[in-house]
Amino acid sequence: GIRDEPRSRGLGDVYKRQAQVVRRMQGRTVVMISHNISEFYRQACDKIICMRRGKNVQSGTHAELMGDSDGLYAELVNSGVLRD
Repeated sequence: GIRDEPRSRGLGDVYKRQAQVVRRMQGRTVVMISHNISEFYRQACDKIICMRRGKNVQSGTHAELMGDSDGLYAELVNSGVLRD
């Protein structure tokens, strides 16, 4: 069956590791390069830079970028390209 609970088999460890990484990120400049960054990390980022063909097309927080419904970032998230 499908389980969507953090303590289900194996997921508890994943969430613990994510929380540890976010704690280590606080107060530091961290550059993550990913075509598929999880929702957990997107919410933790102070600034996300969305690029197309090597050029910065948008930047801001997850909430700011999602607020621009015509933007590339929202398009990628809503289409499922950026997923957990």
